[in-house]
Amino acid sequence: MSKKKREGSASRYNKEDLIKDSLAIIKKHKVCFIDDLVVYLPCCRSTFYHFELHKTDVIKQSIFKQRQFKKMKLRKGWENGENATLQMGLYKLLASDDELERLTNNKQKTEVVIKSDRNLDELNDRIAKMENEANEQEYDTTQD
Repeated sequence: MSKKKREGSASRYNKEDLIKDSLAIIKKHKVCFIDDLVVYLPCCRSTFYHFELHKTDVIKQSIFKQRQFKKMKLRKGWENGENATLQMGLYKLLASDDELERLTNNKQKTEVVIKSDRNLDELNDRIAKMENEANEQEYDTTQD
């Protein structure tokens, strides 16, 4: 763990030692968030931020890697599991825009016909009204 130098908050710790400790903790405890990492370190939260360890690329990259590993593990579980809801969630993550649009069934087409006797303000008012109506519609998402 980090070697203490002298008395005082941040001055007791060496930044490089805290970085090494952080990387070891991330790996050992599979840490996915900065706030979780700080709990395991020998220094206090303010010291961690004083050294700007949360901005250190190597720490950010290590945490990112842990998140990716956990997401891959979850997706693999969803794929191999028997829970249809989780499988559908995985499919939505993997789906193309067209497939996702078909699954969600929320495709709306709006057609605006411009006639020469209408002015621009009338058209804008009509478009705004149509958008409001579309936003106020309730959709039944419980049906397959």
